[in-house]
Amino acid sequence: MTSTDQITQLCEKFGYTLEYLTTENKQLLRAVLANYVIILSKYKALSLTKAMLETENMISQITSKCSRNTNSISVAIGILEGIEIDTAEGLIDILTKLIKDDSVKIPNSRNK
Repeated sequence: MTSTDQITQLCEKFGYTLEYLTTENKQLLRAVLANYVIILSKYKALSLTKAMLETENMISQITSKCSRNTNSISVAIGILEGIEIDTAEGLIDILTKLIKDDSVKIPNSRNK
């Protein structure tokens, strides 16, 4: 499967603007992808699943607050497994923009 196919499948599952992912899901997916890019750049051999396991403490902290996060992230990781580094970098950029857009839509949501 090509990276384009993976992104298409991710969008089909979670919406073309990933609207079916919560802000927390987007943040977690971005963190996993960033870890994947860093480790892949350094070690050259790493699966996205392994990158997810490398960020297990963070995942555990986030998912312990909301169990629905675990399934969505696992599905997204399954879709994106083997993603090319350039595509992962692009997806990180997109997720960052979507997270910023989410925070504009819900101002002061963290203060409640």
